[in-house]
Amino acid sequence: MFDKYSVIKVDYEQILDREALARWMSTCVNSSLPASKQLTIGAHETGISAILSRYSNTHGSGRLTYAEFENLYLEVAWSGF
Repeated sequence: MFDKYSVIKVDYEQILDREALARWMSTCVNSSLPASKQLTIGAHETGISAILSRYSNTHGSGRLTYAEFENLYLEVAWSGF
């Protein structure tokens, strides 16, 4: 899943930046909604900022590495969302 949404940045490292996180979150939220109620999550919405603040180990980088995304994904999975 990380590879599907990640982008390649400095030193060929795959990361999720704000735009990639927004695409991932939109897909997750919309997977259980009917087509008439589909949502779009923007890259600068507060939910994206909250995720970056909580899970990014590099404050202010605006990105998640694979390991950071894995922590987010596992927490969401274990919480039952």
